[in-house]
Amino acid sequence: MPWRLELLVDRSGLSAFDHRDYVKYWCGALLTNIGSWVQRLTVPYVIFEATGSATWVGIATAAQFLPQVATLPLSGFIADHRPRRSVLLATQTTLAALATALWLMWILGIHAPISMFLIIGVIGMVWGINETSSQAIVNDLAPGKDLLSAVTFNSLQYSGARAIGPGVAGLLLALGGPSWALGLYAVSFYGLILALISIRAGRTAAVAVKESGVTRGFFDAVRYAWN
Repeated sequence: MPWRLELLVDRSGLSAFDHRDYVKYWCGALLTNIGSWVQRLTVPYVIFEATGSATWVGIATAAQFLPQVATLPLSGFIADHRPRRSVLLATQTTLAALATALWLMWILGIHAPISMFLIIGVIGMVWGINETSSQAIVNDLAPGKDLLSAVTFNSLQYSGARAIGPGVAGLLLALGGPSWALGLYAVSFYGLILALISIRAGRTAAVAVKESGVTRGFFDAVRYAWN
């Protein structure tokens, strides 16, 4: 059988979508990640429009990503020791509030770069804490034989958002300006928040986790990966 026809006949690769909780999470996460890419393009754009400086654009990019990298070790520890659904509800609600503050700040005419840097720096920190739980909860939503399908489509969701988000940002900036783009960013979190409220999986913490501090756990993971 030709491989294209075999792919159409065999639905095993789509088995993750047999789990209703996974479908809800996947759709909500796609919307949120598209909104996040809209913000990642909009903030450097408005910074350059305000300052005309490529240096300020570089600082804005660093303010978005460096705090996220710094909090990733803590993110892994939290994902192992706390219910992932609860962690994601907390981080997504916080991100929605911060995104709304960024949007209102722009509407009210508060366009000073330093003010934006402060908010996007905090957004980066919260997003870093969010990151590991957003990956690990996939195991709770589609466990066992369907996990490979779930991980594959979760990666596709991230890649799809990365492809779609910048295009949406450009369209919104051209049609309505930064207020439209930042408004979509603020609204985009609520799809995932509603999905997390409705799903049942991920309500309990991971089991059989070795008790250790954040720092020791991080270096244990580095040694494991190295070996």
